Amino acid sequence: EPEKSSTEAQPPASGRLVIEIMSSEQNRRIASYTSRAKAAEYMLIQRLTYRLLNTKNEVIVPATTLSSERVYQFNVNAVGGKYQEERIISSELKREISRRLIRSLNSLDVINAT
Repeated sequence: EPEKSSTEAQPPASGRLVIEIMSSEQNRRIASYTSRAKAAEYMLIQRLTYRLLNTKNEVIVPATTLSSERVYQFNVNAVGGKYQEERIISSELKREISRRLIRSLNSLDVINAT
C-alpha cells in the first residue's frame, strides 16, 4: 500500500522546503519461467513519488517518480533462503532510491525558490 508523508529540509542560506512523499511502493512480478511453467526469476520493483514545496506550499519540483528494479533467481527447493535474499534486495532498492532522491535534491538550485 502506498505511503504518504512529508518532511522539512533546510537548504543552506535559505528558507525551509518540504519534501512530500506522495507514494512509496514495492512490487514483485515473475521475470521468467522454468520449462515446467514455474517461476524461475522474480523482479522486485521499488518506486517513490515525491514533490518539493516551499514554505508557501508552492510546488518547486512537481511530482517526480524514482524507480529501481532488480531480478533474482528463485529456486523452489531453497525458498527460505530466497525470501531472505528478497528482503536484502528490498533494502538495497530502498537505499538506492534514497541515494537518488538525495542526489536529485542536491542538484537543485533552490536558493530563489523559497
